Amino acid sequence: MILVLIFGTVWYLIIDLPDKKFWTEKSLIGFIEMEGTPKSGTLELFKNGSFGASYHRADYSCTYQGNYEIIDNRLVLKRTDLTELTDKVFTTEYLINRKDSILKPIKNGFMEIGISKIME
Repeated sequence: MILVLIFGTVWYLIIDLPDKKFWTEKSLIGFIEMEGTPKSGTLELFKNGSFGASYHRADYSCTYQGNYEIIDNRLVLKRTDLTELTDKVFTTEYLINRKDSILKPIKNGFMEIGISKIME
C-alpha cells in the first residue's frame, strides 16, 4: 500500500511539471504558423541532443520525438518520417539564421520557423 502511495505521488508530480523532459534543458524553442490553414507547429531542441516537434491542428496535437545534430549552422532532425507525420509542417533540415531568429528550410515548399528562444 505504501508503494502504491509513493508511486502515485511521484507520478502526479512528474505529470504536473511544466517541462515534460525534466532531465534535460531546452536549447531552442521555435514556432511555425501556416496562414490560411488550421495547422501550426512547435519545435523544441534539448541540450541532450533530442527534439520534440509538436504538430497542432484545430482539434488535436501530436508531439514527435527524435534526435538532432547541428553542423555549422545547419540543423538536421534525425527522423525520416517527420514530414509525413506532420503533414508537411516540418522538414528534416534547416539553416539556422541567428541574426533574423529563424530556421530556414533547405527544401522548398516548407515554411520558416520563427525562433522565440535560444539558450546557449
